[in-house]
Amino acid sequence: MHSLTKKIISIYLLFILLSTFSMELKAQTSANDDKKAVRQNDLPMTYEPNPAFPFGRLNPDAPPETAQFAFMIGEFDCVDEIVNPQDGKWAKFPAIWNARYFLNGHGIQDSYWSPTFSTSNIRIYDAREKKWKVTFFRMPGNGTGLWTGVKEGGNLVMRQGTDEKGSRLTFSKITENGFQWTGESMTEGVAKPFWKSSCRRRR
Repeated sequence: MHSLTKKIISIYLLFILLSTFSMELKAQTSANDDKKAVRQNDLPMTYEPNPAFPFGRLNPDAPPETAQFAFMIGEFDCVDEIVNPQDGKWAKFPAIWNARYFLNGHGIQDSYWSPTFSTSNIRIYDAREKKWKVTFFRMPGNGTGLWTGVKEGGNLVMRQGTDEKGSRLTFSKITENGFQWTGESMTEGVAKPFWKSSCRRRR
């Protein structure tokens, strides 16, 4: 009986010891997890949209040319026209075009809404190639494409293909209050407009 009691006491003490060790291990793991937890202030988010700057800010470390598209930052009311390829007639409709800085102020993302479709563009200036790279998305229809371009005089001109065969997108009449945009198809150097947009700043 005495031997059995010793065994029970030994098992009980071992259980207490293991329980205490397990609790300490969990506490240490939790403390380590807290140290590893990423805080927002530790992330590169300073120039992202926030309550103080709802459209974000240009990162001073971004290529200076990124500011060429700063005129788009904000919200715009637009009047658009698109040509019907079947009969060549133009259809007019209202639209909204908004833009903000993203990638912590290194790029610009814009969103566009019309009564029948939506689009979005990601605009990044490639400092190595010294040109803009713009990726386009459209829904419904799952349309997408890549344009490249540069500033030409007072306009920003993006191209897909060449001026002999391809498409050309031009931002013109750029002011603090708005801009105009024209999409053209190119055939043997001849431009044929297929989309026009006139936008006025809302804020």
